[in-house]
Amino acid sequence: RAKAKSIKTSKKQQNLFAQAEEGSGRDRLLQVSLSEQIEAKIDSKIGRLENKMDKQNAHLENKMDKLENKMDKLENKIDKLENKMDLILSLLDATQQK
Repeated sequence: RAKAKSIKTSKKQQNLFAQAEEGSGRDRLLQVSLSEQIEAKIDSKIGRLENKMDKQNAHLENKMDKLENKMDKLENKIDKLENKMDLILSLLDATQQK
């Protein structure tokens, strides 16, 4: 009976060790799983932020293009006004010389 008890005790101890090893293995798997989930969430958030930045960038580029077009139109108007002023000044000179 003593041998049977020691065998049972040793089997219980082996089971406890196996459970402890299995538990630490589960903990590692859980840590890996949580790390992967966190990494996936971070990647997803980064992706959303990049998309948002791209949209804002495109919007700002569009605004800049519109402003450049307005500036070009104003430049053309200024050039036309300068040409008209030159014509008026030359007409004034011509009338004063007469």
